[in-house]
Amino acid sequence: MVFFFSLQLTKDIVKHMTDTIEHQYGLDTRTNSNNKLVTDAWDSLQRQLQCCGIQGGENSSFSWSVYKLRSEWYRRNPDQTPYVPSSCCKKNANEKRCTGITRMRAPPAIGPPLGREDLRNPDLNTEGCLDKIREHLLERAIILGLVAGSIPILLAVGIVVSCCLCLKVRRNAEDEEIDL
Repeated sequence: MVFFFSLQLTKDIVKHMTDTIEHQYGLDTRTNSNNKLVTDAWDSLQRQLQCCGIQGGENSSFSWSVYKLRSEWYRRNPDQTPYVPSSCCKKNANEKRCTGITRMRAPPAIGPPLGREDLRNPDLNTEGCLDKIREHLLERAIILGLVAGSIPILLAVGIVVSCCLCLKVRRNAEDEEIDL
């Protein structure tokens, strides 16, 4: 049952992420505050996690290429560049090469899929953000599991200590009664 709900949750998250990139990212950000928030959230997420798009790797149509293949932001751009937002670029990268403004036979100008002869863009993050979020959560799940597992142990120790104290108080009370 948990497996089913986790799959359904993943599908719902992917759908919501896809919808926001397709229909809200980068559109009318000066006049539409909701689209501005969506755009800022995506840019922040992509910069912090060093990812681009939704999920998958360099050959996925849902990672970096989701902007080029599905978004209104790209379709409404008369020059058809940049192919991806600058938030998809690696830190200290060549932004023009990363976004495809400087043409080269590499993503984001070509693909997906990428052929063996195609170059790889060293400035572009090609891994999807959902994959990075999963990775980030799994790294912290171990710590969370250890903390959550230690709480019952501490409670059990507390119960044992309190029982020992109660027994000691009872013995002291019985010893005082005998002395009287």
